[in-house]
Amino acid sequence: MAEQSTTRHRISNASELIAWRERLLANRKRESDLGINELRICTGAGCIASGALRTREEIERQLQDRGLGGRWKIVGTGCMGPCFGGPVVMIGNIVYERV
Repeated sequence: MAEQSTTRHRISNASELIAWRERLLANRKRESDLGINELRICTGAGCIASGALRTREEIERQLQDRGLGGRWKIVGTGCMGPCFGGPVVMIGNIVYERV
């Protein structure tokens, strides 16, 4: 599975924000070109209470067991909205509830 960088930097002006966005989009395109898919899982309080961390671990395990770990990037997000339906997972533009 592709690991996500956790380097933090405070954005102090609009030009830095624009540059950050351009880097993010370039990285996503590069990953897409390499065949790396992105799965987003809510790690907001409601989803964590509903088992999101266990769900994430199981998804990671299943991907590894099937030899697909290097083709997927798992990203924890903030709340996606439907807290009543947690854990919430998004693949592409499709949202899955109660995963």
